[in-house]
Amino acid sequence: MTRSYFLDYVTDWYELIDLCRDYDCDICEDIIDDDQLDDYVLEDINNSERSWRDIRDFLSDIPTGYEYYRCDGTFDYVGLDESDFEDYKSRVLDWMDEDSLWDAEEEDEDEGDFDPNEVDFFSPGPESEPEEPPVEEEDFSVSELMCMCSAELVTICQVTEQQKVEFDRAVSSTLLF
Repeated sequence: MTRSYFLDYVTDWYELIDLCRDYDCDICEDIIDDDQLDDYVLEDINNSERSWRDIRDFLSDIPTGYEYYRCDGTFDYVGLDESDFEDYKSRVLDWMDEDSLWDAEEEDEDEGDFDPNEVDFFSPGPESEPEEPPVEEEDFSVSELMCMCSAELVTICQVTEQQKVEFDRAVSSTLLF
């Protein structure tokens, strides 16, 4: 992984944690996600020799509503937010810099030196593809879309049935005369 890729594309806790695991970096080893929190707390309860009142008090002190937590020890969990992420990302960046673990930056092929002998001034140049108009975001959800489609289908079926009845009447009146 290049340093610039890390800076630009590692933007979430799970990406940072995966990177730390891949590089055997222990900076993020105390970070757990919301799903793991239940397992850690259950393990704390099972390994605890405290009274149920103490456990209840510890449980009521655990913050909720975060996607990621730092486990600082038994019954000691801290909710992490965006500023914590940036702090951890900075620490991982420093660690990767110190150990020189970055891949070499790749040079873009288009950024080479200009050589006028390689340019064909008589060619028409690359053909540009026609631009498609941007797709606009819709103001309704998938379930609302399904409801609208169902209502439209019912209307189409009713109109078709009405046309069929009118056609049958016209055919029968034509056959009677």
